[in-house]
Amino acid sequence: MEETKVPQERYDERLKATVDILYLFNVTWLYVFSLLYPLVGIVMGIILRAGSLSEKGKRIGMIALILGIINIVVCIIIFVIILIVGLATAAGGRSVY
Repeated sequence: MEETKVPQERYDERLKATVDILYLFNVTWLYVFSLLYPLVGIVMGIILRAGSLSEKGKRIGMIALILGIINIVVCIIIFVIILIVGLATAAGGRSVY
């Protein structure tokens, strides 16, 4: 026969599950903000990387830092492409009048 758990043990398990869900939610939003606002990602990444005592925190900081840098690089590439297309269109659309 399987023993039934006492209410305190069930409460502890539910509390741990809730903490895990909230932790994942916070990490997900940190990654989303790192993609939407690259400076926030870089600053938070540096803070977490330098100030965290756990390896998990340092890893999260590194990921936020990388996502922020990737976003800046992608924005620069898109800006250059738009600039090249705009200049090519302006140069190619000259009138003969």
